[in-house]
Amino acid sequence: MSVSSVGSGNNGYAILQQSKKMADEAAQELQQTQALEQKDQSLRFNRVDSAQQDAVEKAHAHHTTHPDQVDSLIKLNQAQQYNRAGVTVVQKERDMLGSLLDLRV
Repeated sequence: MSVSSVGSGNNGYAILQQSKKMADEAAQELQQTQALEQKDQSLRFNRVDSAQQDAVEKAHAHHTTHPDQVDSLIKLNQAQQYNRAGVTVVQKERDMLGSLLDLRV
């Protein structure tokens, strides 16, 4: 996302809106992944396996993350960085406006 420092003065707010959209999408993806995992876990009792194999699968499932989760967490991190950038841009725009008002008074 390219951002220009010259313009209508809404650049910081556009970045903040983009970061909110990214965070919402990532949170929704994480929620869907978690719902699928819970569904898989709830149907596990139907399988006929040995108790030892179930214990190994539970231990393995507990420590693994799905690629979808990793991608969603990366999106959340990017959204956080965009949010920080947007706040900084808004603060700088306000500082510049304040400086312009000081010069004109």
